[in-house]
Amino acid sequence: MSKEFNEDQIDALKEFMNVSIGAATANLADLLGAFATMHIPKIDICESSELISRVKLEIDSKSMYYVTKQLFTGKFGGECMFIMSDTSAKNLGEHLYGLTIPSKDDINDAVI
Repeated sequence: MSKEFNEDQIDALKEFMNVSIGAATANLADLLGAFATMHIPKIDICESSELISRVKLEIDSKSMYYVTKQLFTGKFGGECMFIMSDTSAKNLGEHLYGLTIPSKDDINDAVI
């Protein structure tokens, strides 16, 4: 696949991501009975060898993160990586299980 995408193709990919992640966010918020917000997706096209450096630009290197990967296939397929900060994961564990201080196992289960 070429690294060269025109502006219309990038806009279409952003819209696809926005609709997909928006639907997932709304469903998750309904399931948890919680409010969720999201931002317009940022599209960054790079070689796999550049991926780590690109991710490091977006996160606090002193914090811990949970990373999940989801594959999807069909006429249009790909992978989606979701990065959640430790703080957000703890908040999810607290909310999901009604605990003041969730255990590491509770947090892992909540994230998965």
